Amino acid sequence: LNGATWRIRFARFNGENASPKITFLDGNDSSGINYASNTNTERPHMVVFNNKIYIIWSENNSGWKIMAKSYDPNSNTWTNLFSTASGLNKNSSDNAV
Repeated sequence: LNGATWRIRFARFNGENASPKITFLDGNDSSGINYASNTNTERPHMVVFNNKIYIIWSENNSGWKIMAKSYDPNSNTWTNLFSTASGLNKNSSDNAV
């Protein structure tokens, strides 16, 4: 939560309980990995496939949309899986949750 807006944040734990360290993999800024930085998100789900992390979530960007990004650990970058703010929605004016 950043102020009144829910964000998706992503971090890695170094696995050492004696000296724990968290490294943010989302750019460590207030917008997280949201498609639009000023929109609420809900229901994040994570999948790992072929050494990539995929995150899928609902984002309220002029109605609820299904959004997704993949993380490439080799380049430390996130890629939008949809090229528009409509996400996976067939009809961008319909809500999808």
